[in-house]
Amino acid sequence: MDINNLPFCVTTWKDIEPTTHSGDSGFALWHTQQFGNIRVRMVEYSPGYIADHWCKKGHVLFCIEGELSKPNAKLKEQDELKKLRKRIAELEEENDILKKWQRFQAEERRKSSDS
Repeated sequence: MDINNLPFCVTTWKDIEPTTHSGDSGFALWHTQQFGNIRVRMVEYSPGYIADHWCKKGHVLFCIEGELSKPNAKLKEQDELKKLRKRIAELEEENDILKKWQRFQAEERRKSSDS
């Protein structure tokens, strides 16, 4: 993180219009200030909020109220489950194509034996 020429200032967070960002469950309200290449946010999370990803950049956090927990096995399991469901859908589609091909071949064989 490269912090240069960051002037002292006071931010009145309530005056900064929030943007809403959905998670796997719940949502986050981001109040964002930009200082050159540094982005500073005051974030409010709804009860039960679970992020839809975990950022690997690295951040500096200051928790004003409540608690914040890092990704855990449950988030990793959810990610693995999404990948598994996607692969199952792909395999089911491949299986449907194979069955159609087998039916086509059987029909062609039946037609040629009837001739």
